[in-house]
Amino acid sequence: FAFTPSAVLKIKHLQDVHGLSPKTVSVVVITSGLVALVVFPLLGRLSDRGGRRTLLCCFMAVCPIGVLAFYNAPGNLYLPFYFLQMMASFALNVLQTTFFAEAFPASHRCTANGMMMMFAVFGGVLGLAMESFAYTHLGTHAASVSVVLLPAFVSPIVVRCVLPETAGKDLDEIAPERGSSSAVFSGKDLGLDNVDEAGEVELQPFACTSPMGDGKAAGPRRVASTPTAFAI
Repeated sequence: FAFTPSAVLKIKHLQDVHGLSPKTVSVVVITSGLVALVVFPLLGRLSDRGGRRTLLCCFMAVCPIGVLAFYNAPGNLYLPFYFLQMMASFALNVLQTTFFAEAFPASHRCTANGMMMMFAVFGGVLGLAMESFAYTHLGTHAASVSVVLLPAFVSPIVVRCVLPETAGKDLDEIAPERGSSSAVFSGKDLGLDNVDEAGEVELQPFACTSPMGDGKAAGPRRVASTPTAFAI
């Protein structure tokens, strides 16, 4: 919702407001894309070590600041902010895809991703409609994009306060499956007294003859007490 109008109109802003030729715009865009080739793996490594939620919240705050500065900076000051908001948007693509997918159980992860993409499309359409409405009242795309962008500053607060950190944790710990769990019990857990330290159960002899038919009582036997999983 908040970022789609700025992403759609940034090339038009470079050409109409700052007077860049199509050739110059191509150079700027290709340069930012080459920088992204270095940024993507670096951000992935930083999120694994420092935490995805913290890094995601930082870039959720930096990206709208960069967009606001890009659309409203005077003179040639727009250029560094263009690269800033581009790098921040690249970072968001890497971090939020991983973070939000890990926040759901494995059985619903692809469904959740599909739903997020659907709402992203709906949000983008709604954002463009709101930008068009604001443009009729404000008269410039820079001002209307800035107004539509304001809700983006709520996102890092929501992520920080509501969602858990996922880096360095088992996925089942972050988002366990509901409705079933498993527990492992050994012989001692089941209350059996005739269990030795090795986990073997000693079977006491009964008053019965040996299966060999020799008339002798069957002696004690030892069997391994393997852990048993019970579905609860």
